[in-house]
Amino acid sequence: MNVLFIGSIYSESFRNVLLKAGLPTSSAGQTFQNALLHGLDQLCNVRVISEFFIPTYPKFKKCFIPSGKFNHKDDEINDTSISFVNLPLLKKASQFFSYYREVRRNLNWADVIIVYEATSRQLLAPVLAAPQKNKIVIVPDLPEYMSDNKNRIYLFAKRIDRWLIDFAMKRFNGFVLLSHFMKDRLRIKNQDYLILEGIFDLKDQRNQVEKDSKKIVLYTGKIEKWFGLEDLLKAFCKVKGPDYRLYLCGPGDIEMVNSYIDRDNRIVYKGCLTHEEVLELQKKATLLVNPRHSTDDYTLYSFPSKTMEYMASGTPTLMCKLKSLPDEYLSHLYLFDDESIDGYARKIQECLELSDEERDNFGKEAADFIVKNKNSLQQAQRLVEYINTKTHAR
Repeated sequence: MNVLFIGSIYSESFRNVLLKAGLPTSSAGQTFQNALLHGLDQLCNVRVISEFFIPTYPKFKKCFIPSGKFNHKDDEINDTSISFVNLPLLKKASQFFSYYREVRRNLNWADVIIVYEATSRQLLAPVLAAPQKNKIVIVPDLPEYMSDNKNRIYLFAKRIDRWLIDFAMKRFNGFVLLSHFMKDRLRIKNQDYLILEGIFDLKDQRNQVEKDSKKIVLYTGKIEKWFGLEDLLKAFCKVKGPDYRLYLCGPGDIEMVNSYIDRDNRIVYKGCLTHEEVLELQKKATLLVNPRHSTDDYTLYSFPSKTMEYMASGTPTLMCKLKSLPDEYLSHLYLFDDESIDGYARKIQECLELSDEERDNFGKEAADFIVKNKNSLQQAQRLVEYINTKTHAR
């Protein structure tokens, strides 16, 4: 099978350039796409058409991004990064035309087109350029949850954008969702879909490292109040233990973090780290925590990719029982039974006071579950089988 993959991957070196410049990056999106491509490469011939998700000028100091060739694996260079005008109003339109052009160039080669991310420019290009091809869309986030901008002009443009997305998605053959709750919001009730909540890339398997001498609670990811970060900070201030530490790393509301560092010197902000540095820190930690509340609507419609990454580290994971979590994960996670600040504090204290042996065994069992059941090849095989059913149904 020849697979044309439309996505947003870029090299780790380019991601590090963005991090050093203080610009936002999507670590979760990169991890998912790279893991899926690693699996698909073992089963199919894959070409990638990709865009760099970078801020619009002047936040990113280039008005025009040229196209380029790259390879997502150690092989011949068959992948394309699209060109676009990095200016307001022109950016999305120029990206659409670049996607359209590249899809047309690969029209005779591709058997199926897979689109990662439900943006109008990525969806419309294959719909208009390749109407007869089988098309599958992977939806990691619902369009309405991809921004919290409340500007009236933005919201009006967003309504138009949502209409274009709905128009395009009706012309796709299959849907890959991270949570079954997504199907109603995406209006695909009468079409079947595949749940692929996450993928672990075996290339990210890590050797054992020595734990830090202090007991470290670690959060990695975007630092935003709506992800529950302030509740985590408040809760940790209530946890008793001079050798306990809360480490946070990632972009976001650093001023909020600094205000709590001033109150409690056990809280440490580690900055924006490379993917390899994050994985190493996860191995050294005592407990990995995700403070997202289960009561937040958006948690219905996504599977937090850090859950899989956390579990694969071998360090125990503590989080809320999100509605999107498949039942098979629950026995491998420590769960908050009370989502108040005091409840967070009590559960963190409880986990840190367990014996090292009990925590280590629990973390190892969680890692084994992910490695054996959610690896790249197995998840890619499920996707290929799903694509085959859609192909034969036409």
